Amino acid sequence: MTVSTPKLSPFAVFRKPAFTRMWLAQLVSTIGDSFTMIAAGIYVYRLTGSSLQVGLMLMATSVPTLLIGMIAGVFVDRYDRKRIMIAADLSRAVLVSLIPFLVAQNIAWLYIIVMLVSAIGTFFHPAYDSVVPEVASDEELAAANSMIAISSFGSTAIGFAASGLLAAISLELAFYIDGVSYLFSALLLMGLSVAPLKVEDKTSVRVVLDNLRGGVRYVFASPLLRSLLGVGLIYAFFVGLGNTLLLPFALEELHATEFEYGLQEGLTSVGFVIGSLALARYFDRWREGVWMILSLLGMAVTYLLYAMAD
Repeated sequence: MTVSTPKLSPFAVFRKPAFTRMWLAQLVSTIGDSFTMIAAGIYVYRLTGSSLQVGLMLMATSVPTLLIGMIAGVFVDRYDRKRIMIAADLSRAVLVSLIPFLVAQNIAWLYIIVMLVSAIGTFFHPAYDSVVPEVASDEELAAANSMIAISSFGSTAIGFAASGLLAAISLELAFYIDGVSYLFSALLLMGLSVAPLKVEDKTSVRVVLDNLRGGVRYVFASPLLRSLLGVGLIYAFFVGLGNTLLLPFALEELHATEFEYGLQEGLTSVGFVIGSLALARYFDRWREGVWMILSLLGMAVTYLLYAMAD
């Protein structure tokens, strides 16, 4: 006689205090990040009226990920991940809180700080991701990742909409809120107990570079990974181009308010949540490649319809 194992509730993982702490830390800090992302773009556009400057602001958030991301992953595997996450939160709290003071002197400070915050984030995120499987069991891991993804998109939607509304009151307040959100995240993470990872060889510049070269060789040796890398780069370029034009297009062509622009960005995140839930439900109906093609075609049609909305 076969005894069936009852299926775990998707919310069962919240019975683990460590996961709840991490989930809340991510939820709050992601809302804060959304405030800074929208506020920084609006601030630059108010001062310059230039789409190029808005694009440079977006580049300031993405370039550190490209340049430091792979190296950061190697370091995270070799040092105390809890300390890395807390140090990252505290340093980002200080940096975003300095924005209102330094930008009053020169707008270049905004680009510098946004780039530094993004660079620090490249160390925080792999440390955070590597801890999640340790605070959730194998049976809970899928639900844990889903809850983290949904809260990430959901909190982004809240932050975007709220920051658009806040823009009419005080852009500076958005940066302070982000700073407080990082402090709150750091306080939550201080209560975590994270086991150190076993490192077989000593950490040095040579070891880091060897690990990096090994990872690059592995990617380019696999036809599938090479293809995914190429598609990912093209996708990132055109999505970045679209995101750069969203703010000036919404304000100038659609005559939207800054709050409506933030709401529009928030609805994009809501769409991600709906799409993620739908994909989880119907994923097994088609192969991965079919889903990717349909997704790209759907985005292309949506962008064309949006462009004709004026």
